[in-house]
Formats: sequence, C-alpha cells, structure tokens
Amino acid sequence: MTILYDFEDCRATWSYKSLLGPGQVLCGEYVRIFGKSPSNPISKPLGTIYDEEKEQWIVADSGNNALRLFGMSSDAGDVVTAPQLKNPSALAIWNPGKEVAVLDETNIRIFDQRSGRFITIADVNNCRGLGVTDGGEFVTIQYNRNGSEIVFYSPEMPNQVLCRSPYVINKAASNLAPKPCFLDISHNKVCVTDLGVNGFSIYDLELETLHMELRSQEVLPGATDGNFQFISGVKFDKNDELLIADASGYKLQYFDREGRFLHRVRFSDGFLYASSLALNSKHQLLACDRIKGTLKLYQLKGANPDTIIEQPSMKSFRNQKNDLDNLNRNGGRLTDFRSTDKIDPRKNAAHFDGYGYANNNHDWSNQDSEW
Repeated sequence: MTILYDFEDCRATWSYKSLLGPGQVLCGEYVRIFGKSPSNPISKPLGTIYDEEKEQWIVADSGNNALRLFGMSSDAGDVVTAPQLKNPSALAIWNPGKEVAVLDETNIRIFDQRSGRFITIADVNNCRGLGVTDGGEFVTIQYNRNGSEIVFYSPEMPNQVLCRSPYVINKAASNLAPKPCFLDISHNKVCVTDLGVNGFSIYDLELETLHMELRSQEVLPGATDGNFQFISGVKFDKNDELLIADASGYKLQYFDREGRFLHRVRFSDGFLYASSLALNSKHQLLACDRIKGTLKLYQLKGANPDTIIEQPSMKSFRNQKNDLDNLNRNGGRLTDFRSTDKIDPRKNAAHFDGYGYANNNHDWSNQDSEW
C-alpha cells in the first residue's frame, strides 16, 4: 500500500481560543440530534470524526457492527457494513473525501469510500483509540495483562510495527488500574485519556523516529470542575489546546496545551453522556451518547458566563432522585452520596466501562450495556 495523501491537511484548522472575547467561556448551543430513526436506530456509538472534503460526520456504530455517514440533513445516515467489521470503536481520517481508518475488535482497516472496500492494515487485539500521524502511520493503544503500549503501525506493509512505547501512569495511587481508552493526535503531540485513573497524558511526538516524550500527566478524579468522574473522548485544536469529555459527569472541559484546566464548557441543554467527540472548521461539535444511542450536534461559540442559561443534565436529575432515596433510607436524615471523592474510582470504572477490558479482579467484557 502506498501513502496517497499529505496528512498535514487532515489536522485541526480551528482554534478554541479564537472564539473567546474578554471574560468569555466556551459555550455549546444545541443544533440537532442524529441517529434517532425508529426504523434504523444507531446503537452504542463510540468513535466519530468529520470529513471536511465530503462535509459529513462518520460514526462507529459499534452496536450494529457498522459505520454511519451523516450529512447535515441526515437522520438515520448512510449505513456501511461488512462481514469482517466487528464492534468498530475508533476512527481517523486517512485521505479526506476518500479513505477512513477504522479500528474494530480484530483489525485496523482502511475503508475506501469510493469502492466500498475494506483493506486490512494490521491484525490487533485489545486495542483502543486510533490516530494517524503526519507521515501516515497508524497509532493505537494496545492493552495486555502486563500493561499497555502505544503502538505505531506502517501504512505500507501489513502488520508492520514501527515503534512501541510503554504507557505508564506516574501520578496515580497504587490501588488504581490504568485503562487508557481514547486518544487524539496533532502534528507533534499525542493525548491519551485513561478511564481507570480519570486522568490524561500529553506526549511530544518526534515524527522521524516516532519517539514519544511525556510532556504532561494529570490524574484528576472527582466531581468538581477540572476533575473527572469517567473521562472519555479528547480533541486537539490547531494550537494543541484540548477539549476532554467526562461521560459520567455530563460535561466537557477545556485545557491548555500543557494540560492546565481553563474552564468547563457551558451547554444550553445540559450536554450528554459523551463517549467521543468530533469537530469541524465551522466550530461545530458532534458528541456520541453511548447510553441513549444518539449523536448531538452543537455550535461552539464564546459567551459571557452570566448570560448563559444552562439546562440541568440527566446527571442532575439522577442526583436529585438519589437525594430523595437517601433521605428515605436514613429516616429523614439526608446523607450526601453525590461526592465522587468518596467513591472508589475502580468501582466507578468497572461499573461503566464498555470497551471489553478484562483483568484478574473484574470481567470487563460484560460492561457494554452500562455504557
């Protein structure tokens, strides 16, 4: 296989900071929902990307073993299936308007939109997240019982591993088990989010050698802004600043290129239980709700915090119900069970994980229904 495209043009052209005036914060204005067709509903969406050439959103419809392609006027979207496609979980643009990289349970593949064919790049197991470097190499996270590795595969030779880098969490408490699941890549950086420790790592990437140097690592379990209850998707902008989702916290958070927290993104509808994210050059944001099997589209913009009216998320409604349940159980004395600082993050992760992980303490393969 020959690299056909200058991958530099696949990178983010948008800037989060460019949307902000003095004193403003990022705000997501609800536009519409995709995937709610009664006759052909999407199921357990995981990865999503945007193809600027075709002006369409592409989604890993993992529950249906399919890909979905959505234009702005779509509802159900165009469905792509193949016998070999099993539980697709991550996507990356490889050649805009023509080819998409797909990670599923057993392979990294190229989907050629012109012919409808899938071309196998590598046979893989227990891999999560997918990206493409400026040189066209594929990067993913491979999990095994001895730990995880960030692995680079060649686009020119099937199953050719170019580089392996151990994935290590330095700041986590010894009782937390790392479980990296999502990644994004810019020109010279890689960010990996870890649902086991509720943290993320930013690496500097040397394009010639594919050597990675840890630049910043943050472990941030908790319910307050700047922390995560169940970290998920991540997306760079052109300045290497980051948006990172907190699925269980029903929020999206903005960090600078060094991993420093800036603020929580405000949403007019309370946001959603987000797995992955995609953005485009129009500053539109698509987020996958794996629980409800829907995709929500937002328009990002800047706004003054005191002018934003936020609707409560479903998380807020559940907290109110928990308060009433706790009140009844304690004979009229309210005990606050909402503080996730009192919750073992391992139990939180084990309850919600949907990526098929398995370890000696817990069978992760049956958690998909919880995501």
